[in-house]
Amino acid sequence: MISTKILFLLTLLAVMFACNTKKKGDKIVNIGLGDVHLSNQKAENDFNKGLFYIRQENYSAAKHFFLRADEESPNTPMILNAIGDCMDRTDDALQGFSYFKKALKIDSSFMNTYINYGCSLNNSRRFDEAEKIFRLGLCRRPSSSFQRSALYLNLADTYYHRSQNDMALSLLDSAKAGLTNRRIYNEIVQFENKIRHKPYPELTH
Repeated sequence: MISTKILFLLTLLAVMFACNTKKKGDKIVNIGLGDVHLSNQKAENDFNKGLFYIRQENYSAAKHFFLRADEESPNTPMILNAIGDCMDRTDDALQGFSYFKKALKIDSSFMNTYINYGCSLNNSRRFDEAEKIFRLGLCRRPSSSFQRSALYLNLADTYYHRSQNDMALSLLDSAKAGLTNRRIYNEIVQFENKIRHKPYPELTH
């Protein structure tokens, strides 16, 4: 089942997908599972420790190491996105928004931030703000078909939770266009079927 947090990107590395009912840690998750290389060795070590705990779905421990990495290598969008994601998963979404905003100020071309920030806004039911962020990302013309599809997919989720299903389905068509990742393509098709058979989303808390 597709949840309100459709897709998070912490890195551009190897990916892991999971799809569950709505609770912390659910969604289609795209998380770097391979080691990350940063210019600051201490930050790199702590970031990769954070990824270890992400694999264990221990987001509080992961957040601790990502925050340490941020102290050691401040103003790194990848690290800021990881912190924002963990904040969302540990019920600190409002605090996490500031990390996404900071990442956008540092590098407005880092496409993962638009996806992560928009997803976190969706999860907080701040759909108007989420739409704005996803559309800003699309205006940047992402070069990766995967990132482009992620933006459209999550924007479709925004419309679905506003009960604007025709628009959501149209956006899912855009998400499929040019997509080479078969697994994501299949998730989009599942989402389309969900919208057609269950047009009203469940209220979640």
